[in-house]
Amino acid sequence: RCIALTPAGAQLFEEVSDGFGRILSTARRITRAARPDHVTVLASTAFATWWLVPRMARFHAASPSVDLRIETVDKDIDISAPATTLAVRRGDGLWPGCAATEVAPEVLVAMASPAFLARHGPVGRIEDLPGLPLIHLDEPFRYRPGWKQFLAHFGATWRDKGEGLRLNDYALVLQAAMAGEGLALGWMHLCARPMAQGLLQMAGPWVHRTGQGFHLVWSDAGTLSRDATAFREWMIAEARSADNEMLHLPGLG
Repeated sequence: RCIALTPAGAQLFEEVSDGFGRILSTARRITRAARPDHVTVLASTAFATWWLVPRMARFHAASPSVDLRIETVDKDIDISAPATTLAVRRGDGLWPGCAATEVAPEVLVAMASPAFLARHGPVGRIEDLPGLPLIHLDEPFRYRPGWKQFLAHFGATWRDKGEGLRLNDYALVLQAAMAGEGLALGWMHLCARPMAQGLLQMAGPWVHRTGQGFHLVWSDAGTLSRDATAFREWMIAEARSADNEMLHLPGLG
């Protein structure tokens, strides 16, 4: 023997449960927005390693009370907590449901370690690049321009035959280049620091400004929390300072 809802009762249960679920979800969002909470920043491993983390001491000195969480991601994911979550994305700055501000233009160069370039000699022509060991970024979920697009921009044709060292994380690409494994495409906002430290240098005068950029992104569904706003404003100021520093690097002034 059992008790079962009538068809009308089952329909009422489903609709009432759905309504209470939405109410609970809204209440949680309001509660998160109303109380001071940690700020979460989603970024690639490379951006976190070479751009964000080295600047963290300055942020904490300016905003010591902000509880900041950095999460590395290998794909662009939805921003689930509008009041406290920000992300770094590559693109044109236009994403539905999001507001964005550019923190770095996309500037690509051919990079290698000084030791690698000393062994292989100067690279005189863009057509000479494919004759050297190339390191490739094979992003599994996000589009990133590669050697084919870079060479084509300067009028050099090249067919990828699947050769060369291939890595799925740009932080590993930079490590391999610094270790002297070959030439890598350098996103200048990430390579500026190892370049200034003498770990990498440009292999030639070729600078490709793609017209895309890396943006700090947040949901436009609500108002950022006070702490998230403080981080956003700090990051914008740091981006301006980084742009000025890049102008003094050899080959980019």
